[in-house]
Amino acid sequence: MKKIFLAVTLLAMGSSIFAQQKGDLSLGANLAFQTSGSDIGIGAKARYGLSERVRLDAGLTYFLPKASVSSLELAVNAHYLFPLKDSKFTLYPLAGLGYYHTLVSGGLSAGKFLVDFGGGASYKLSEGLSLGAEAKYLLVSGLNSPQISVHAMFDL
Repeated sequence: MKKIFLAVTLLAMGSSIFAQQKGDLSLGANLAFQTSGSDIGIGAKARYGLSERVRLDAGLTYFLPKASVSSLELAVNAHYLFPLKDSKFTLYPLAGLGYYHTLVSGGLSAGKFLVDFGGGASYKLSEGLSLGAEAKYLLVSGLNSPQISVHAMFDL
């Protein structure tokens, strides 16, 4: 009986500790460049802090039409944060999953799942604003491409 009580108590304490961690939420915009086709994209991002070191990043990027072809990328990435001591810089590796949809004028379209990995850095300009850059590699059937982007994020 004591072991059950101890287990329930520890579980309750762990749950309350987790529940008390406040998730930081930020929204922003990004500008991306996909090197395989020299495509330029504009998009929106949302980030949610799961813990002090781990956050999720969801993004939607629309790649502008080029030769009657445009693309839409929807991805969710996990970041593991490495804040630099006594600095406003944070470095992070990233990995994620998503969906890549190609649109061709005339109504043809194709969608495929993607896997991406890479890294990024962010610089905190003020308490509610940060700028950053990312480099990642997209693995999509028929399109494996490096991608670089810059973004501005606003804390809510």
